[in-house]
Amino acid sequence: MSFKPDQIYFRVTYPDSRLMYPCIETFVFLGENLVEGDQEPTWYFQPARDFGRYGSAMDPGASERPVVCLTQDNPGDMCTLEELVQLIQDADVRRASKKAT
Repeated sequence: MSFKPDQIYFRVTYPDSRLMYPCIETFVFLGENLVEGDQEPTWYFQPARDFGRYGSAMDPGASERPVVCLTQDNPGDMCTLEELVQLIQDADVRRASKKAT
């Protein structure tokens, strides 16, 4: 996977098994392998709300901030804006076809 620092990414989860109701979280990509001892590619994301309010968790002197780490073995489900739009449209189609039946 290829992420760009300071860019926004989205994590979409679904509370239902039919994937009709997307729940969206927004993150800022901080960088890769930021902690000494990372054994495999590790990507660091900070929730956008926290990043916007307090700045980057990587800023010098920053207090401990929430960060989500993804690895090559567990790449998670981060997506770009374009991918997010497609996921929302797909969920809309699934909801529409449910109503038609």
